[in-house]
Amino acid sequence: MKVRSLLAVAISSVLLFGCGANTTQGAAEGAAVGAVSAGMLGALTDLIVDGEVDTYRLSRNVTAGALAGGTAGAVDGYAKDQQQEAQQQKAPAPAKPSLDFGPDIDASVNALISCQHDNAYRSALAAESASQESYKEAGVAMQALIDFDRHNTEGVDRAVSKFVKMSSSINDPAVAQTQLEAFHKELQQEREIAGLSPNCS
Repeated sequence: MKVRSLLAVAISSVLLFGCGANTTQGAAEGAAVGAVSAGMLGALTDLIVDGEVDTYRLSRNVTAGALAGGTAGAVDGYAKDQQQEAQQQKAPAPAKPSLDFGPDIDASVNALISCQHDNAYRSALAAESASQESYKEAGVAMQALIDFDRHNTEGVDRAVSKFVKMSSSINDPAVAQTQLEAFHKELQQEREIAGLSPNCS
């Protein structure tokens, strides 16, 4: 079973992958080089569900994540993107962005959908030790999702706390927990689509 990569790009958040160059640049300059915040969770959800990022929803998530984290640069960039978008509405729609969180996250997602928690967790740990910040944050986000799926509340609390410290747009564990719960529902739906039970036994 080939499952599209969930974190194939920027579960935790909505930042680094704005649909416009200004949003991405502003977020990066403002606080988030490689950050996995509310926007990443949105991107991951899109990728898990249908293999591509919904740029409209993602741009909204980027803005929400930037505001939550106090990232004024992302907000300014988003406003510039909105102006450019209005000017380009007559132009053909650009291809959807391709998001890449690395092979370890891909492996972790695929293993988690198949309820192979240990394999998924090992891959998430490998992603966390990568040199790229987005890979690291994605690895921690996946650890939270894996522990949430296997009802390990201590592991969830540890991963959420670590994620909040790394994230530039989510500074409240309660917000991260709410997003994690929504992300888990998407995971369960993806399992059902694949003909599997939504919950691992």
